[in-house]
Amino acid sequence: MKDDLFGLIKAMAPAEKRYFKVNSKKLSGEKAGKAQADYVDLFELLNQMDELDDQKLRKVFGKRLADTRAYLYDAILRSMRAYRSKRFLYSQIKDKIIDARYLLDVGLYEQAEYCLEEAKQMAESSSDTLSLLEINRECRKLLRRTFTQEKERNLLTHTHALHKLETQMQEEFWALSISDQVVVETNRVMRSENRLENERLRQEFAALLDDANTPQSVRAQLTCFQIRVVLLYHLGENARGYEESKKGMALWDQHPVLQEEEPFSYINDLANLFHLAISQQDFAHAALLQKKFEAYKPQSFHEESWWFRKFMGADLILRINTGDTNNLDDIAEKIQTGIARFDVAISGQFHFYVNLAMLQFMAEQYERCIESCELLVRRHQIKDRQDARVAAGILRVIAMYELEHDDFENALRASDRLLEKEEIGFLEDFEQTLLAHLRVLNRAPEKERRPIWQKMEQFIIEKNNSLMGIGTTLRYWVVQHLTGESIVQQIKREALRNT
Repeated sequence: MKDDLFGLIKAMAPAEKRYFKVNSKKLSGEKAGKAQADYVDLFELLNQMDELDDQKLRKVFGKRLADTRAYLYDAILRSMRAYRSKRFLYSQIKDKIIDARYLLDVGLYEQAEYCLEEAKQMAESSSDTLSLLEINRECRKLLRRTFTQEKERNLLTHTHALHKLETQMQEEFWALSISDQVVVETNRVMRSENRLENERLRQEFAALLDDANTPQSVRAQLTCFQIRVVLLYHLGENARGYEESKKGMALWDQHPVLQEEEPFSYINDLANLFHLAISQQDFAHAALLQKKFEAYKPQSFHEESWWFRKFMGADLILRINTGDTNNLDDIAEKIQTGIARFDVAISGQFHFYVNLAMLQFMAEQYERCIESCELLVRRHQIKDRQDARVAAGILRVIAMYELEHDDFENALRASDRLLEKEEIGFLEDFEQTLLAHLRVLNRAPEKERRPIWQKMEQFIIEKNNSLMGIGTTLRYWVVQHLTGESIVQQIKREALRNT
């Protein structure tokens, strides 16, 4: 319980903590047992701790600690139920059902019926089949309690409605079950690294990919579209996955209440569609999704954190693919602020900064690029996202070359050492050869450099298998030196051709 309670408090958003404290202080003045009177003090003490200090807690609360912990844990969950019921229909529906049960027990049948009707309308608006089944049961209880001949038709109507709801529920559980199977099987294929297994996946889940088997109920349809996208991605059919993702987003748009009930799932699907639009070079649609993402208003701290992670990653990739280098200083500030505020994991930080560095490099903001790259290169003790560290190291060296930086040779040697490390064994020879070309280029007289640039361009075209997609950006960089056309101009020209 002690670790569970500490973890619960640390997971609470600032607004949730304020709500709990305001309501708790109203109750703590009431006459109650010592555990109840102490729980606000325990909350404050735990909230101030960076790490759980059980010895300090025992010194303050003594033998009362165990009871106070248990009371506080329950009090927080009760408070969060009340806090969330203001927003989420599923909480309001549950409250209405509980109210109806009480009103039925005390014989206020008309009021109970009214509560159940309100609950039904809310459940239908959010396609909440499970709640509708529970409401159907409570309505039938009410009708049997108050049964008269005039109500025979009503009772049969609820029986017929039950059959339809059971069918919808079966569809939803079928979609969930096959979704789980796809996740398990695709992960097995990824671990085996046997691409021949893809054909087995295609055959095993042929029914899922058949449009004729698309469920009719809303939530089952949504799950079906979501897992088709996952499966098609693993089968290498991104174009079809893109179409399935668009179907899912159309369903979200048709049911705005569902967006409010499942915000994390909605944001995730929007981000996936955003990425797929970029990968399919449908930049016009991607721009619309970018605006849709920007216009979204998260309703809680946790939701805003999820939104930041998903939006910022996709936004950076769209900018790289379309040559949009506007307001990079503002974007850098947003990234730094978001990482600190939402405690973004190391892998997420690396993803943000390497893409920011790529944009800064494209915009010829070489000093800024070096600063972003050094945030990654210097974190040598971190083993996550070595691909991002390698990409940042290469961008840093090239930015120094452009600036004729005094530390260029040292940076080149540091990148060589990085590529030789055992944990970078997944690399092939692209990065090493690229650095070798750069070393020759740096030492050659100006009049002898053009053939080297040409040789480098040919190498990148033939062997571009670099990490994080930087090879494509470096090809633009080489062409810039050969033709004088900037990286941004080249990307915008190609993006316009694909629009």
